[in-house]
Amino acid sequence: IFFRVLPDKMLPTAITAFFALSGTVLTAVATGLARWSKFAAIGGAETRWGLWDFMKQNPLYCEGWVVATAVMIILALCFFFFTLLVALMVLAKKKVAWKTKPLRLIMSLLAFLTFLWTILAVVFWICFNEWPACWMNYSDATWANVNATYQYTKYDVSWMLACAACGIALLMTLTAYWSVAKTPKAPVPPVMEYPAYPAAPVYTTAAPMYPSVVQEVPMYPTAASYAAYPTAQYPVAQAYAPGGYM
Repeated sequence: IFFRVLPDKMLPTAITAFFALSGTVLTAVATGLARWSKFAAIGGAETRWGLWDFMKQNPLYCEGWVVATAVMIILALCFFFFTLLVALMVLAKKKVAWKTKPLRLIMSLLAFLTFLWTILAVVFWICFNEWPACWMNYSDATWANVNATYQYTKYDVSWMLACAACGIALLMTLTAYWSVAKTPKAPVPPVMEYPAYPAAPVYTTAAPMYPSVVQEVPMYPTAASYAAYPTAQYPVAQAYAPGGYM
C-alpha cells in the first residue's frame, strides 16, 4: 500500500529506503551477536564466538583479520543508516522531485560504499576461518593440525547475516542508481493562451464607375505665332533744320 501511493518517479527511492532499513537491522544484529564462528574441540562442547570474543584472545595470530572484519561491518552499519537518511530526505521532497538529483547521486554513492564494506567484511572473515594458522595461533599450522585439535570449525549466524546484508547492499545499490535515472525533469512553465476574439468584419464596396472625361488643354499663342502678324508701319517724322525750312 505504501508503494502504491507514491509517484512512479519516487518508487525506486522508496525501495532503496526499504533495503537500507533492512540492511541496518541485519548489520546491527551481526555486529552485536556473538555468532560469527562455531567450533568444538575434540572431546569438548560446541563453542560460539563473535568478533569481540576473538579479540579477547591473547595472543591471537590473525588479529588483523578480526579487526578488519569488525571495522568493515561497523562501516557497513553506518553507511546503511546514512543511505536510509538520504533516501528519506528524497522522499520528503516528492513535491519538488526534480530538485533531488544531487541527493539521489549521494544516495547511490553511499549505497555503493555500503556494498563495498559488507563484501569486505564477509571476505575478511572467510580469510580468517580458512587459514589454519588463525585456529592454531602459529604460522606453520596446517589443516591436519586443526583437524587433530577440533572436531569442526564452521561459520555461524552472524556471518550469514553479513552475507545477507551484502546481498541487500547490492540490490540497494542497483535501486539507488535506478532512482537517479528516474529523476523527473523540471516542469516547463505553462504558455499563456489568450482567448481569440472574432476579427472585425471588413466591408468592401465597389467604387462607382464614372465616365472618363477627356479635357482639352487650351492652346496659347507662342512667340512664333506672334511673329506671323504684320508689323505696323508708321510715317517717319521729317527733320527740320534750325532757322527755317529747308
